[in-house]
Amino acid sequence: MAPRWRSWDLWVDRRLGPGASMGRRILVKSLLYTVTFVVISTITLTAFNLLMADWFARLGMEMSAEVSFRWGLTFVPTTLAGNFLISFIKQVNRSFGPGLLMSLLLGRYQKPVRERRIFMFMDLRSSTRHAEELGPERYSSMVRDLFHDVDSAVPTYGAEIYQYVGDEVVFTWNADDTPDKERCLHFHFAICDAITQRAEHYLATYGRVPEFKAGLHLGEVVAVEIGEIKREIAYHGDTINTAARIQSMCNEMGRALIISETLLAACTITESLPLRTIELGSVLLKGKQQHVAIHAVERSSENMEPLHDRPSTFTEV
Repeated sequence: MAPRWRSWDLWVDRRLGPGASMGRRILVKSLLYTVTFVVISTITLTAFNLLMADWFARLGMEMSAEVSFRWGLTFVPTTLAGNFLISFIKQVNRSFGPGLLMSLLLGRYQKPVRERRIFMFMDLRSSTRHAEELGPERYSSMVRDLFHDVDSAVPTYGAEIYQYVGDEVVFTWNADDTPDKERCLHFHFAICDAITQRAEHYLATYGRVPEFKAGLHLGEVVAVEIGEIKREIAYHGDTINTAARIQSMCNEMGRALIISETLLAACTITESLPLRTIELGSVLLKGKQQHVAIHAVERSSENMEPLHDRPSTFTEV
């Protein structure tokens, strides 16, 4: 579960909508936080005065109206300024990606660092058809709405947004910091649920309910800070290429979610979790010399019949 302050942030972001500017988000959040703090502080101070009034009177002390006015005159602007600064930092941190701003400030990746990471390449299904039928403006608007719904699930599942590339988004998790690696699989279905919950909006606005396909892989990469004008953390290694190639198998295999056997072996999928895996065999991905075993992942239900493993296949893509 996301922390309460983060849930509050997400609630505000949903109410503002994807079209709200960063400045508007910072201002609205600052005002809401300030009002909340002032109301709570005022109630607390009033209750304290009522309960302790006799005690203060015996000591010859009294909270005069002038003192209360001066308190409000300093507390409210100070709280507003503090909340504005905090909201600004949080919004900038979200723009860089959760945790990335702190890594850049501390210089963690100024030198190449080896890490074990999970990468998810998620792409819009039938994107060419959608673009042709909707036109560039409406298509771009639909992609913006989709990524807004996708972002709502990111904090809950600890995903880091690595890149947006057109109608594709790349997520990553630090494998060593993620003991429950199956969360990346549940993250995919959480995104599907978020889109399903807004199906009426997509049908009414765009005449369709878009879907994503995704490929995942786990392996070692090298992370390093790059760029001067625009700084970011870049990941290099075969793991990223493999994840991208696995995602490209989704159309050929007719699957929405395909993962490598390396990732599957690191996940804990039990009968209590509503997921089932389907062996798709070994494939020779383009640019690789060794075959990679891949599996489809689906939601399971009590009504599903047991699945028989498919025979291994060798396909080059």
